[in-house]
Amino acid sequence: MAYAWYVGAAASETLQAITTINSATFAAPLTGSRQVVSAISADCSTNANYAFDGLPTQTFNPSNLGYVSTLATGTAGTGTTLTASGRGSIVEIDTMLQNMWDNYRISPTVMYVNSQELKNITTKVLGTGNSSLLRYDIGNGQPYATMAGGTIEFYFNPFSADGGVKMPIKVHPDLPPGTLIAYSEQLPAWYQNNEVPNVAEILTRRDYYRMDWPARTRQREYGVYAEEVLAVYATFGLGVINNIANG
Repeated sequence: MAYAWYVGAAASETLQAITTINSATFAAPLTGSRQVVSAISADCSTNANYAFDGLPTQTFNPSNLGYVSTLATGTAGTGTTLTASGRGSIVEIDTMLQNMWDNYRISPTVMYVNSQELKNITTKVLGTGNSSLLRYDIGNGQPYATMAGGTIEFYFNPFSADGGVKMPIKVHPDLPPGTLIAYSEQLPAWYQNNEVPNVAEILTRRDYYRMDWPARTRQREYGVYAEEVLAVYATFGLGVINNIANG
């Protein structure tokens, strides 16, 4: 989802940039007093003792059958953007939805994006030459009243046994730019059974609780804990598009 770029002479590289696409360019002199590459002495990308891997990690695992589309590198430092279809949709998203239906007969019901992707999707869908299907309904009381700053609230997924699904597009607070996630909130009837109740769910031994510790000083000591694990039963109900450039 992101890349840290250490640049400099061999064995003394320093952190110069963090990008959400897989390329970067450097034209100015390097900035000094940055973290040196030798400071990275262990893999800190997981924390198995205190947290579980989330849905993106499950999807990126090739053995889990989730849909992953990594956009082309393109021009270094610029990358590849999403593509407007010219009929009010996004080519890469349409391809993902069709692939998930053709291969697993499953239809995502919600899409999570970063604010950058929400803005870019809106621009490509409603931009000049791409909005031939757009229609405004204006009440008689205010014939010229319109609202600026409109955005795409839903994305229609036509690949469904029920004739299509309106997927809400939600801005996720922890999803970085350059990545979007499609998620099937429930399995279709032909998959449901006792062993596969949902695509994913949280199994909880004890939900969030607070424990106040005995008083030893004037300072009040307490802890907040949760004992739970993420269970993913149908990873093919997850889809990710990443390495998306801004634009």
